[in-house]
Amino acid sequence: GPAGLRLVDMPVYRAEASTRLSPQAEAALAKGALVLLHSPRAASLFSQLCGTGRAQVRLAAISAAAAEGGGEGWKSISIAGLPRDQALLELAANLCQTAPE
Repeated sequence: GPAGLRLVDMPVYRAEASTRLSPQAEAALAKGALVLLHSPRAASLFSQLCGTGRAQVRLAAISAAAAEGGGEGWKSISIAGLPRDQALLELAANLCQTAPE
């Protein structure tokens, strides 16, 4: 690089995957929760934790990649119009106003 400059790679946070869902999360999923997904990795991990009890769960994903990370078998999968938190929250609010099918 330019003289006098040095690049330092320093992680600023680390996310560790959960190994199981909480009893509260399992209860919400059993009732047909709407789950917001922010990344393909989170979607894949959630899919693994949810297992086969997904037929009544609706997903709202921040992007098509996040939606694909969740796999198949969900009651519905919706994708935000833009890959932004605000767009995802607006999608979720609209989905909450719509009665589940």
